Amino acid sequence: MSRRTEVVLDDELVQMYAAVLYTISRADGTVDRDENVGLRQLVARRWQVSLDPEALFFTTVTPESFAHAVSVRDPFRGSAAGSPKQIARALIEDSVVLCETTGGLDDRAAQAILRFARALGASSEDIVAASQRLAEWID
Repeated sequence: MSRRTEVVLDDELVQMYAAVLYTISRADGTVDRDENVGLRQLVARRWQVSLDPEALFFTTVTPESFAHAVSVRDPFRGSAAGSPKQIARALIEDSVVLCETTGGLDDRAAQAILRFARALGASSEDIVAASQRLAEWID
């Protein structure tokens, strides 16, 4: 398995990133216990942050709102590890891992991942470089 992409986000963006993962998880209409636990573990490993599952349930993040939040963050705190394309790469990697460990990647989840990745400026090549698993959904 390839090395995980490092990404630096402030606390607000970490919460939004987690909400994006939650949105992708519920693309099939539900988030089961395994998906919820997997999501919390993934975020805890990446940022050493614990999440409130109830807060995620009530948070709505669209590809556009997430991309906007990423683009307007303080440029003095930004870094290459927090650039929109790096965030997209990490999001693709994490989303695919989450889907694969909780039942498999399906069409709805893949399409949701692609919408978020493209909103962050990821090209088809960037997406496939982050995960070959998404190649079949690239037009």
